[in-house]
Amino acid sequence: MKPTFEGPVLFVADMKASRPFYTEVLEQEELFAVEDAYTAYKGFALWTAKDALSMMHKTLPDGTDTPQGRNNLELYFETPALEAALENLREHDVALLNDIHEQPWGQRAFRILDPDGHIIEFAEPMGVVALRFHNQGYSPQEIADKTMTPVDEVKRLITS
Repeated sequence: MKPTFEGPVLFVADMKASRPFYTEVLEQEELFAVEDAYTAYKGFALWTAKDALSMMHKTLPDGTDTPQGRNNLELYFETPALEAALENLREHDVALLNDIHEQPWGQRAFRILDPDGHIIEFAEPMGVVALRFHNQGYSPQEIADKTMTPVDEVKRLITS
């Protein structure tokens, strides 16, 4: 039997702060919640650290009431409206890790922190990147070289 990956579960210190952040600020659809212990979204979930770790370890480890982000995980979201997404987040006073910048492969992105300090990246889809370079006169091979994307995928992106 082949297992199916369903997505990461982020441990959070305070579900009452994290749930509104993901549901209202990031506009993610809540699939279901189990009181203030667990909240499921499409592609990921939140679980209070005290509930998760006490169940896993059969005792409550220290530090479950402090921010759980450790700079070792990033949630990745895409949007073709990168500037509008950033402006919306600024209106909610979200902690900005870095402003919009072009990554070495040509994709524009920015990063924020959630209430626990987990890193969240927002980037433009690679189809937008390929089209931008195509409109600037780059050949499919030049786009492939710059974006580190196979040329066949570049051709698909600029014609779809």
